[in-house]
Amino acid sequence: LSRKFPPLACDLASRLHDETGELAQALLSYAADVDESQNHGDAHLSTKMAAFLDEQRSRLKRHVVANAKRARDVEAFCGAVGAVRDDIRMKRQNVSNAQLDNDDVDDETANDILAKFDMKGGDGVDYEKTILDKMKERTGDGDEEDDLQRFQSNAMVRDMLERLGEKVQGGAKTTGEDDDDDLEVVGDASGNNHGADLKCPILTTYYDQPLKNTKCGHVYSKQGIEQHLRGHGRKKCPVAGCTNDDVQKRQLVEDVEMAMRVKRFKKKEERQKRAKMSQLDDLDDE
Repeated sequence: LSRKFPPLACDLASRLHDETGELAQALLSYAADVDESQNHGDAHLSTKMAAFLDEQRSRLKRHVVANAKRARDVEAFCGAVGAVRDDIRMKRQNVSNAQLDNDDVDDETANDILAKFDMKGGDGVDYEKTILDKMKERTGDGDEEDDLQRFQSNAMVRDMLERLGEKVQGGAKTTGEDDDDDLEVVGDASGNNHGADLKCPILTTYYDQPLKNTKCGHVYSKQGIEQHLRGHGRKKCPVAGCTNDDVQKRQLVEDVEMAMRVKRFKKKEERQKRAKMSQLDDLDDE
C-alpha cells in the first residue's frame, strides 16, 4: 500500500469537485467554448464531458475504497495470525507447565498431549480456515451492505468524499483501517477512556513492544515487565486481582495485535490534534 496514495487521491478529489474543482471547471469550460464555437445547440461536448467527469469520480471512489479495504484486510490478517499463534503458544505453555509441575509427565507424554491439541481426527488443524474465520470476525465481511457505505467511517474515504463535495453519512458502520472506536476503545460505550486500555499496567504509558502473558492473558510493555521480574523470588502478575502468582519470562509472547491497536490510536490522536490546530488557524485568519 503506497503511502502516497491517500494524499494524491484526496488532491485529485478536490480537483474533480463539481463546483470548485479547478480540473473539472477547466474541462467543462473548454467543452462549453467548443460547443459555442461550433453552434452545438444541444451542448454535445459539454454533455459528454460532464459524463466523463462523473465516471472519473466513480472510478476514484472505487480505487479509494479498494485501498481502504486492502489496508483493513492486511491488519485483520496480522491480527488473526497473531491470535492463532497466541492460542498455539498458550496450549503448548500449558503442556510445558504440566510437564514441569508433574514428574510423571515425560517428553513423550507431553508430545502426545500436544498432538491432541494440534490434531483433529488425524488430519491436523486447518489453520488456513481458522485464520480466515478470525479475519471475518474482524472485518465483518459477509453482509450485503455497499462497500462505499460500509467504509465511510474510514478517514481516507471520508476525506475523499468531502473533497468531492458529496454528503458523508453520519454514524456509518466503521469498517476500515481507521476503526479506532471499535478496535481501540474496547469496553467503553462512551468511547471516552482516552486509550486507558492501551496502557501498560506497570508503566501506565502506552504499550511499547507489548508482551502477552500466555498463562493469564494480561499484557505488559517489554520494559515494564522486565523491570517487574528483576530480583529474586516469585513475582505475581502486576494486574490487580490476577491469580497468576508466578510470572516467568517463558510465559511471555509478542502481542502483535495490541501493537497495531496502539499505533492506530496514536495516529487517531495525531489527526485530531492536527484538525484542532487547523481550526485554530482558521479562527486566527478571521
